[in-house]
Amino acid sequence: MVGSLLGVAGVAGLAACAIKETIEAPACEGDTSVIIVAQSVPGASKVMCLDPLPRGWEYEEVKIDESGTRIELDSDRAGSASAIMHYTATCDTGDALSTPSEFPGVLRYERIRAVAPAFVADRYYTFEGGCLWWRFEFDPEVPSGLSVELGGIVQMADREVLSDNVRETFVDEEL
Repeated sequence: MVGSLLGVAGVAGLAACAIKETIEAPACEGDTSVIIVAQSVPGASKVMCLDPLPRGWEYEEVKIDESGTRIELDSDRAGSASAIMHYTATCDTGDALSTPSEFPGVLRYERIRAVAPAFVADRYYTFEGGCLWWRFEFDPEVPSGLSVELGGIVQMADREVLSDNVRETFVDEEL
């Protein structure tokens, strides 16, 4: 396992060039793709990872490059590309409303664009040096509650803690 993690650390250096291969979404438990996600937004104080998806959701695409990480999700109920997540250095929350955040040191904003005939909304998490932005665009007549169900998969790790764990466990490397 250490060999594969060292390989991932080497590949992580390629993030500045763009990773074109298929990569797994950054799982919170025991996944090395979180290291690559961390390097896609090197100044962010938080690094996003994902818990398992709820039933009916699947990853359509995971793209990681020097501009950040983009994850597209499909749903058997909400439709194709019904949730798209962007982990970037900055984002424009515009007229989104501030709402309570479930993560310390992270601000949360919501913007409901439409409820009918289809639910369309944006959810933003902002933190020092970074932003996690969701766009929900559900098929018509799909309940907006699916966005709450899906929002529960996101976790935020402190970069410093993640970096210390990588350095202590695998290699002496900064994220």
